[in-house]
Amino acid sequence: APEAIGHSHHILSSGKQGEDFYRQLWDTIRHGEVWRGELVNRRKDGTLYHEEIGVTPLTDESGTITHCVAIKQDVSARKRAEEVCANSEQRLTLALAAGGHGAWEIDFVNGRVVASSRACKIFGITDPQSFQTLGQWVDLVVEEDREASEQALRRAASGVTGYLVEFRVRRHRMVRSDG
Repeated sequence: APEAIGHSHHILSSGKQGEDFYRQLWDTIRHGEVWRGELVNRRKDGTLYHEEIGVTPLTDESGTITHCVAIKQDVSARKRAEEVCANSEQRLTLALAAGGHGAWEIDFVNGRVVASSRACKIFGITDPQSFQTLGQWVDLVVEEDREASEQALRRAASGVTGYLVEFRVRRHRMVRSDG
């Protein structure tokens, strides 16, 4: 663009990356290696944006670096979505803690369970490692409630309905008897 003529590329710098960042970037390129990373840059209108960038040094026939080629992708929308997701997760965590609730999730493809520490406590689990598979989860449900609970899971997994079911859980207790 004509407005950039006579100016350093620094006019587009956001100031978000420090000297060490650029030192590492240029050291990588000077060693003939491809540099990949994310950075924040400034558009000519002054707005900041996030980009993924890959910089490849080009050499002449003697091996001297003469140019660099950069491939950039604006990832601002992805970064905003990640931030919204992180904020939402933080609010959910606070709300669950305030209400004394726990959260758990089942990965039906792999049969894995992920549970919050509060959910483990509600289920009477002291070792989160013992609450990682669908089979372990089913074992916690009182036998008389298993069929209804598993049916609700199957309906939810198939997308027929949401998951809403009441069931009782078995709580294993360690008892020491000394007579």
